[in-house]
Amino acid sequence: MVPHTTPPIWPSVRPGRFASTIRRDSANGCRIALLGLPDDTGVRLNSGRPGASDGPRAFRAALAAFGTDFDAPDSQSLAGVVFDAGDVKPVEDSSPIESMQATHERVTEAALALHERGLIVFAVGGGHDLSFPTIRALSRHTGAAVGGVNVDPHLDVRDPKTEPGSGIPFRALIEGGYLDPERFVEYGAGRFTN
Repeated sequence: MVPHTTPPIWPSVRPGRFASTIRRDSANGCRIALLGLPDDTGVRLNSGRPGASDGPRAFRAALAAFGTDFDAPDSQSLAGVVFDAGDVKPVEDSSPIESMQATHERVTEAALALHERGLIVFAVGGGHDLSFPTIRALSRHTGAAVGGVNVDPHLDVRDPKTEPGSGIPFRALIEGGYLDPERFVEYGAGRFTN
């Protein structure tokens, strides 16, 4: 259904929990798509700590224990609002840089397919470089550069040509015309990390 994805793996979920209402069979009637990005190739390229690839699994485990599916202030059930599109399968059969770039193409295609179905994509990664293909897909879908907010001690504006890895997304997005720098804000930038 969604290109380049594998089915999501969920822990056991008790009935009545919000996660029990997340659809896995069809996006029909849903408004939000959960898209797992289990890849930390960019992190490893920048000599960072691997482990970001466990993000989708850890997120689903936390969500499985989350509360009810009933929104009390609006007096409505949230059943059927979220579709879990699964995880984008990373490319691992070439050099790390080529694998990262090929995975970025897969993520863009998967996220774009979800946007084209009218869904808001909630991507859970993975390395921060995966912001690049996810936001690129949104920009392509809207047909214009988008704005945004990054809350992170790192600016993530390294040159993708000379320092490919997890620190590239915002420079690559701005240079590619996908992110409008006039409508982009970075909060929490670390004093000694940039």
